[in-house]
Amino acid sequence: GLAGTRGPSEEDVAAAQAMSEQDRQTMIEGMVAGLAADLEENPDNPQGWTMLARSYRVLGRMEEALEAIGRARALEPKSVDLLIEEARIRRAMAGEQQTPETVALMGEVAALDPDNVEANWFLGLDALKAGDRETAESRLTRAVEALPEGSPDRAELARQVEEMLAR
Repeated sequence: GLAGTRGPSEEDVAAAQAMSEQDRQTMIEGMVAGLAADLEENPDNPQGWTMLARSYRVLGRMEEALEAIGRARALEPKSVDLLIEEARIRRAMAGEQQTPETVALMGEVAALDPDNVEANWFLGLDALKAGDRETAESRLTRAVEALPEGSPDRAELARQVEEMLAR
């Protein structure tokens, strides 16, 4: 059953590294198909659906990824991680562009987790695009400030924000 569902073992990973790209793809597809089959039998597993959605996203099977994350979200509608995952899938489907749906999802994330870096970043970018500099600056600054002080990520994000707001 799903109690035994877990990621690949070290042996699996080692075997995968020794394989050709084609064989590796086939092995991953097989593992994903197995997970999907498990979930059809035991659908009450948000972690499983999330793992399946991420796997489909990595494989570029976006429609299936969206369906799987929908199943996870039906079980945990207030999960920040699942809202973010759905937004990532939808952005990927839109050529890494934001859509009204992804902006709305990020709004839900920000309502649940006001300091969420990803939500503030994308809401800030959206405000900037809409010409609302005040909201953009406040959101983007909040994204930067949520990162650990002195971290390279924070410095890089701060640099990007400064550049964007200077335009």
